[in-house]
Amino acid sequence: MRKTSNERFKEYQAQQATRLKNEKLSVLDNYTIELKAVAEIALKKQPQLL
Repeated sequence: MRKTSNERFKEYQAQQATRLKNEKLSVLDNYTIELKAVAEIALKKQPQLL
């Protein structure tokens, strides 16, 4: 069965939304890795605060 142009467009939009979500999650993941590294340095003398 062939897809209509509207169905193809909706599929394209869903794929774009998924790509954008994955990009944003990757940015957030990188930020939390950096934040954890900074926190470990800042709290080196008080590791119980981590």
